[in-house]
Amino acid sequence: MVSVSSDGMAKVWNFESGALLRTLPPRLNADLVPVPTTCCAVSPTGVWLATGANDGLVDLYYLDSGEKVASMEKHPGQVKELRFSPNDDLLASCSAEGAVVIWKVPDASVVFDHKPGKSASLGSTPASMGKVHTVSFPLNAQSQAQEFLTAGDRAICLWDLASQSQLSAVVNVELSAPGALFNVISVRILGDGSLAAYTYTDGEASGGDAA
Repeated sequence: MVSVSSDGMAKVWNFESGALLRTLPPRLNADLVPVPTTCCAVSPTGVWLATGANDGLVDLYYLDSGEKVASMEKHPGQVKELRFSPNDDLLASCSAEGAVVIWKVPDASVVFDHKPGKSASLGSTPASMGKVHTVSFPLNAQSQAQEFLTAGDRAICLWDLASQSQLSAVVNVELSAPGALFNVISVRILGDGSLAAYTYTDGEASGGDAA
């Protein structure tokens, strides 16, 4: 189990005993003040630990040793969510400004970079996207690793990583007032990648077909 905190530390615990196994020291800014760590993720195989910080930096570590492998800088603001692909080879990061970046693990090269308002190819029709708040890969390692979901202000969208194209807009929920939209704050691809579950800012949970 891993916990992160506003003092910039990440701590690795034994879940059963509650014993503290390792503490990763905080990173200091130019004024020698610890940068708050805002999120973390452990890869499905337990090899990698990723942390995201208030200054937009993403750090990658070996979980067992705590050795830092890479520092990835692409976001201008707070990193809000991190998620590994089922095969450990990709890491997605979402930030407060609504962007999503997907990195190769462990070399930290960027394979996908989407910013809010950026047009994406949806078949033959460009689709302007709002802010992205969350991202999900299929849970099954045998499923299509090149597909993933993003969700946020306007829609849940299915993407193809290889072509960098948006395959479909899964859902676009309006309130009773025309043009008023729920923000999707959480999304997960279930099973073989064919179904998605998602949560709105009003607390409602729902699901739908991701294909």
